[in-house]
Amino acid sequence: MRHLRLLSLVVPLVLGLVLTSALPAHADPSKSRPGRTVEVRVLTIGDSVTQGVAGDYTWRFRLQRSLAAVQSKSIDAAGRTRAYDFVGNRTAVYDQQLKTEVEDYADPRFDRDHAAVLGMRASSLRYDLAELVRTTDPHVIVLSVGLNDLLKGSAPTAVVPHVERIINEARAAAPGVAIVLSHQTPTWVAGVNDLNRLLTQVASRLDRRGARVDIAAVPPVYQHGKDTWDRYHPNQVGEIKLAHEVHLSLQRLGFAARPNPVNPATFPAAGPPRALADVRVSAAPRGFAVSWSAPAGVYGAQVSYRNVTTGGPWVVHQGAPVMGRTTRVQALKPGNTYEVRVVPARGAAVSATRYTVVQRVRAG
Repeated sequence: MRHLRLLSLVVPLVLGLVLTSALPAHADPSKSRPGRTVEVRVLTIGDSVTQGVAGDYTWRFRLQRSLAAVQSKSIDAAGRTRAYDFVGNRTAVYDQQLKTEVEDYADPRFDRDHAAVLGMRASSLRYDLAELVRTTDPHVIVLSVGLNDLLKGSAPTAVVPHVERIINEARAAAPGVAIVLSHQTPTWVAGVNDLNRLLTQVASRLDRRGARVDIAAVPPVYQHGKDTWDRYHPNQVGEIKLAHEVHLSLQRLGFAARPNPVNPATFPAAGPPRALADVRVSAAPRGFAVSWSAPAGVYGAQVSYRNVTTGGPWVVHQGAPVMGRTTRVQALKPGNTYEVRVVPARGAAVSATRYTVVQRVRAG
């Protein structure tokens, strides 16, 4: 975990067989440390999709778990194991409510170093890239930029020269560094498909022996509202899918064993793994009111109810999660008893059922 030359405990993971003869001296991790463990330094550069927000695991966490899961298959030709050191100039996620960076992860027990910043564009990185690369000395850079350029009005063709400049500056600072160039995942946003097509061309044009570039593609199934909690950012399921594509790219570049297949049966609930507090359900005219307090990363709740008196079906209030801290359900039968379920949510992403609060109320 090198953070601006501060080397701390490297999380030992194991990497697959690497054809080191195809890599230059800089990018050959076998030259970075003698003995039975070989270090691979990974620098992630991106925007809020890579950085994450308060309460997230982040796809960076999922990637490290994915790499660890194939440890038994990931022994190099000399019988050495691989240890990944994620490097960067920051460790925080961004708290959308406090409007500041915080160390508030769903699970902080991973190598959190990165170089991703909310709102960052290909046209204007928030730091000196050459200095960052010289300082962290990565073997591979995972680069995911361009979406914010489109959102600020740039044409896809105008974004490409900035991406090429980033790659060339990184190579000048660390000759032979490999690049994982990520497609932008919200393909429903105007210009993203065109940008991704151009990024594929960039990767093909700049990829060469000793200085590889590979594309981390959009996952085969990646849907607005099912894999994201808003128009742009992955939910817990989306994080897993993004990490899998980056892992595949690392494998193609010779830095990782093939990842285990993505198994939808093991996907977590999409919403944040955090509980509401102070949930209150109280009678109101012809209905009831619901209020709650929420931790960072939880932006609202899904409220559902059923008429216990008549044995009616469950109904989701407003048909979707309610953002905020309070809501009112009306047009109910006065005097009837209702069972109410309140589940944390962030945008379209609803949390696991274990975080559900259930209360009963008599409609006013």
